[in-house]
Amino acid sequence: MHLGVSPTVFIFFGCLDYSGISASIFGGSATSAYYFLYCDPNARIGWISALVVVNLVGIIGPIFKFWSGASFRAGRAIVYLSSGACSCAPIMYYLAIHGVKNCLAFTQVLPFQESCSCFFYIHLV
Repeated sequence: MHLGVSPTVFIFFGCLDYSGISASIFGGSATSAYYFLYCDPNARIGWISALVVVNLVGIIGPIFKFWSGASFRAGRAIVYLSSGACSCAPIMYYLAIHGVKNCLAFTQVLPFQESCSCFFYIHLV
C-alpha cells in the first residue's frame, strides 16, 4: 500500500490506528476490572461502564475529520490519558477496599500464567 501517495488514505489509517489503540486498552482493562471486582457487582458495572464510555470516545472519535487535526491534539491527549487513568482505577479501587494481602494471590499467579502462555504460543506456532 502506498499510504504516502494519498493524504486522505494516510489520515484514514492513522485514525484507524487510534481506534485500535482504544479497543486494545478497553479489552485489557475490562478483563482485569472484571476479575478484580467479580465479588462486587455494583463497582464492577460502574467501572466497566466508565471504561466503555471513555474508550468509545477513542474508538468513534477518529471517524470525524477534526480528530486528526493539529487543533484537536490536546483533546486526543485528554481522551487517551483518561482512558489510561480509567484502566488503572479499578485496580486501585480494589487495593483501597480490600488491601494488598488479598491481591497477593493474583500476583503470585501472574508469572505462572505468563510462562504457560509463552509455552503454548511457542509450541502451537
